[in-house]
Amino acid sequence: MATWFEATVREVGEQVEDFLDARMLIFFGENAPPELREVSVVLSVSTMDPSPVLVPGRLLTIGQGNLTIEEVGSAAEENFRLLTHVVLATEGQAILPGQIRVAGQWPSLADVQPNSKVQILTKP
Repeated sequence: MATWFEATVREVGEQVEDFLDARMLIFFGENAPPELREVSVVLSVSTMDPSPVLVPGRLLTIGQGNLTIEEVGSAAEENFRLLTHVVLATEGQAILPGQIRVAGQWPSLADVQPNSKVQILTKP
């Protein structure tokens, strides 16, 4: 499997569990503004391929959670490259420009802890 993106969770906002329960997850890079850190998972990027990363059909792993990217909002790739910012949404939710729709094994709070890995891979 090719690795298109890899990061380490550095910080988990106080309200992330509530968002997980609502089947939404917000990623931000280490430059996340203070007012968004409480609702975000802050990532430290180690690998980001120069070609498009957020591509339907790719596997997004978060700890033990495995999700398939199904749809990519019109601004999601650009936001992800500039800010490491993207919002994960699930089926049944309207997709906005900065979101990606995913399906599969939704992560738990245990998957989204400091030092957890987040990867985007080519599916086998």
